Amino acid sequence: MSARLISTAVIVAASVVGVSAATGAKPPPPPPPTAYTCSGTLTAPAFIPSGTYTSLTMPPGSICEIPGPKPVTVLSGVTLQDGSGLATGVTANAADLKIVGDVMLQPDSLFVAGLKNERHPVNILGQVTVMSGALFYLGTERPGKPPFASIQGSVTAQDPSAVVIQNTTIGGPVSVLGGGATNAIVEALSHNAPETNYTDFEDDQINGGITEVDYGGVWAGVIRSILSGSLAFANNSEQTIDEYDIGSDIISGSAYCADNNPAPNIGASSGSPSIVDGNTFGDQAATCTGGPNGETGPPG
Repeated sequence: MSARLISTAVIVAASVVGVSAATGAKPPPPPPPTAYTCSGTLTAPAFIPSGTYTSLTMPPGSICEIPGPKPVTVLSGVTLQDGSGLATGVTANAADLKIVGDVMLQPDSLFVAGLKNERHPVNILGQVTVMSGALFYLGTERPGKPPFASIQGSVTAQDPSAVVIQNTTIGGPVSVLGGGATNAIVEALSHNAPETNYTDFEDDQINGGITEVDYGGVWAGVIRSILSGSLAFANNSEQTIDEYDIGSDIISGSAYCADNNPAPNIGASSGSPSIVDGNTFGDQAATCTGGPNGETGPPG
């Protein structure tokens, strides 16, 4: 292109910009958020594109993954219907995820986020409910690291397969009542990996306490977490006898441990005694909040 043509092009472009500015023309706004319905299956999961959605519908049996790399925001609560599954961060493909509302896992459903790493924040602006046979995994084991995720409300699980929450702030109390069976979706996706049905609360900051009663999975732990309420851990029984790990916690209330099989903290895992502001009681109080060999926290 000659110098004259270049100059002419610059003048024309400048004139167009000038006309747009003079007439007050603005670029068109981005399209408004739309609803999204998951249409994937266990053998052919669907991928949810990055973006903002008014709602996310997870029909029974549907399977969807959020590969990223840009964020996904859902402007309402999400219900995972029976046997459905939603995952992000299971592999290196992940996205920031924000759900503006409650998350409910109906029977035998699955929610998994941040298993590969915790580089992509997950924020749930509501409470989490986990129903019979459902599995909820959030985060991976990164001892002593700051929270990468948040749940603004409480966490309530009734007969779940698993509840694993790590490096997360939780805005209300946590309760796990019953449960411990395997989840069919995670077994299929992991090719029947062993010991997927357990509970674990590590490096969490909880605005309330933890109650875990009558859980029958393969393991349970409450480690390096800060509770503004009490701990109640009772009548839990492991399918495969290993140990229960409860230690290195800061518990503002009391700690009650009773009738667990096995008793907490009698195995070989390393750990430090917890700080318990209230009383430590129950027939397994001697090992309830300590490290191995029956160490106990400060007296209540």
